Amino acid sequence: MPAAPVVMGITGVNGKSSTLKILENIFRGNHSTPGTSFKMFSSAQAEKPSIIEKIKDAGRQGVKYLFLEIPTRALSTPHIKSLNLHLLAVTNLTPEGLTGFPGKTAGLQSTFSKLMGENSTVLVNADDPLTLQMADITHSQVITYALDYANAMATAGEILLNPNQSQFKVFVESDITSLGGKIIDPFSQSFTLPLPGRHNIYNGLVAILMSLACDLKPEFITAGFSRLLPFKRCLETIYSNHFTIIDDGASNPGAIKSVLETIGSYPYRKLILVYALSGNQNTAINALNGKLISQWSKKINIKKVIVTKSIHQVNKKARASLQEEKAFLEECQNFAGQISVIPDLGGALQDSILSAQEGDIILLLGEKGMDPGASLSQKVLYSFSGSSG
Repeated sequence: MPAAPVVMGITGVNGKSSTLKILENIFRGNHSTPGTSFKMFSSAQAEKPSIIEKIKDAGRQGVKYLFLEIPTRALSTPHIKSLNLHLLAVTNLTPEGLTGFPGKTAGLQSTFSKLMGENSTVLVNADDPLTLQMADITHSQVITYALDYANAMATAGEILLNPNQSQFKVFVESDITSLGGKIIDPFSQSFTLPLPGRHNIYNGLVAILMSLACDLKPEFITAGFSRLLPFKRCLETIYSNHFTIIDDGASNPGAIKSVLETIGSYPYRKLILVYALSGNQNTAINALNGKLISQWSKKINIKKVIVTKSIHQVNKKARASLQEEKAFLEECQNFAGQISVIPDLGGALQDSILSAQEGDIILLLGEKGMDPGASLSQKVLYSFSGSSG
């Protein structure tokens, strides 16, 4: 009978999906290594009680490692509590991301204290204050990681960022016990991740530590990084000629901050932002996003913001309400540049392209309402020039 699989989760406000994709590339190339068969489960799958049976099925098939993307709101559900996770990686727990969690911070602390047992491992982002608090209330082995907190057990330093990749060196400063009981001695090694931005270094660092916990060697991790292709709608360059169009699905303050911080390091003349409002009663999130964009406009030269509800691209249920639109715009009152509202995404994209000059960046930002942004941009460009460039 096959041995029970090792079950690992990734939770937090941001970074879950990207970390899962990085892990998939690492493990996909290691079938020649005994015991590296794996299976990934998305957030939508992990939220359903049926995940229990899916995990049992994977175990019966002899799958060794199971990775689950777990939304914070699902941590307190009975089926997640019953999983007996061997490892849980916590990316970040910013307060604005906890709006759907029962009891918010207090409820999260109570859940963490019960969720992980003494024989499990928790990876904790020491740069995030709320996440670091969780290290004090769990009974598990805790491994702290960070980019800024110097006393973390694993850190990333010697960082070099550019629009196409991130180079960094990982320093494991103390002994770490893998899930198989092996001791990983302190070491340092350089990595190149073909994804831009500090936020992706955090994701890469989590993937490295989870791989080490599964007894994978650093050279296998390096090879996995080398196979990575740019993620769709993650700072994806969809047009680059006289000006550049970059597409990203960020829709909450933490993710948007990471995107704007990364874009700020790119060479450009001015930035034009096309923002698709979030629907589904996300008034608070739209307000926070508006405030953040307004604050960053002075730091990274955002000259124009075009707001859209994508009325012809999303159904009425998912469409932002007047209240959600108002919440965003009210927080942008101190924005020094130009703000316009164009209900249809096609019209918003056309306006951005007509406004762009040589050396500019057009940034497409938002979740469902911006999903067709890349293809619509190509159609607009074609209509103007007869070529999609």
